[in-house]
Amino acid sequence: EYEGDIQFMGQACQFKGISDSEHRGIIIIHQELALVPLLSIAENIFLGNEPSKYGIIDWNMAYVKTQALLAKVGLNESPNTLITNLGVGKQQLIEIAKALSKEVKLLILDEPTASLDRAQAAQVIECIRKLRHSGVGLVYIGHRLEEVLQVADHIVVLRDGRVVLNTQASAVSLADLAAAIVGATRESVPSIAASDTVGLASPAPSPARLVARSLSSSAPLLSSSFDVQPQRILGVAGLLGSGRSELCRTIAGVVPRQGQLTLDGQSIPQGVARTMDYGLVHSPEERRHEGLWLDLTIAETIALGLVRRGVGRQAVHTRQVALELVQRLRIHCASVDAPVRSLSGGNQQKVLLARLLAAGPAVLVLDEPTRGVDVGARADIVARVREVCGAGACVVWTTSYLEELAEVADDVLIVRDHAVVEQAAHAAKDVDLLIARLVGAE
Repeated sequence: EYEGDIQFMGQACQFKGISDSEHRGIIIIHQELALVPLLSIAENIFLGNEPSKYGIIDWNMAYVKTQALLAKVGLNESPNTLITNLGVGKQQLIEIAKALSKEVKLLILDEPTASLDRAQAAQVIECIRKLRHSGVGLVYIGHRLEEVLQVADHIVVLRDGRVVLNTQASAVSLADLAAAIVGATRESVPSIAASDTVGLASPAPSPARLVARSLSSSAPLLSSSFDVQPQRILGVAGLLGSGRSELCRTIAGVVPRQGQLTLDGQSIPQGVARTMDYGLVHSPEERRHEGLWLDLTIAETIALGLVRRGVGRQAVHTRQVALELVQRLRIHCASVDAPVRSLSGGNQQKVLLARLLAAGPAVLVLDEPTRGVDVGARADIVARVREVCGAGACVVWTTSYLEELAEVADDVLIVRDHAVVEQAAHAAKDVDLLIARLVGAE
């Protein structure tokens, strides 16, 4: 339920459900895509809205219409292709094609590029531009502020459920948007580089805490070797499909590994549980499906980390720790008894990080830890990770966002063709050099 008035195309509207708004031509594409993996593109596009003749589904007509819709979004796939065989970038475009099949007049896109690499994001943005020129209205919800400025004519910034900025896109800069989001002046906008410097490593070399030699797995990860020093953030750079996430999953024990992996000179045993016993914790790329139990409360989720340390037996203690971590990470919630499902994506990511921090980690393996979070949450996450680094832990940080990697990482691993091909500190702060290394240029 909601209060106030909604006007669409000059008419007052009162929507009782999503079917009402879709009937008017208002379609939303959620951040978590709603496609059925084992159905074809055509079956997904017309699911629940199948064309029929004489009461029988007309699949020939569905395939013809699907081909036309795919052409509109710039895809050259067969309508028979299963969704599970497509990358997430193409799946996002198929969601847009599905919206077009419903004669969309206003398309609401929630974080459409959050899980995409640069090339995929550019393809989606180009499709959005074409839709705008064709007369479709667009509401683009995003945290990648550069992209917002690229596609928007008018910008509204929400903070804590209230509109704090409402202006023409041409009237604001990137710094203005960031300041409005975090509630600061332009000069005090939190950036990754300027957030707490605790944990930034000194250049003096020190013995490695985490050592991998000829590490491989069926993830797949081919033979890879690298070192991670204490109080340092090791960035992992690689193109989509290069093996970035597979490296994280192998380190964390999600898949059986071969080769040598040691922490402070001790060999880490197989399996996630045993790996966690050694103080190595993992934040997976798909936090909602692999890292969180959405129906647990915030306090219950954080308590899981305490139980791993063997100190989560008393309810009073676990609640106190949860309250402290919620405050430290600036998690926006009604109370620690709120279900994780009720939080925004950025706050869900913070809850996952709180659970890892509650475990007292020696090594944090973070796969896309800031994906889909706003600039303020991003700075909070980095500050807390650096704080843990300052206490002696080491971090493996994977992201497809190279500018973030250049700001965060002390050293960088270059991953190509499912193997680590280089470890270098000199490339970590140079985005152009990182790009050259990723494609194998000299």
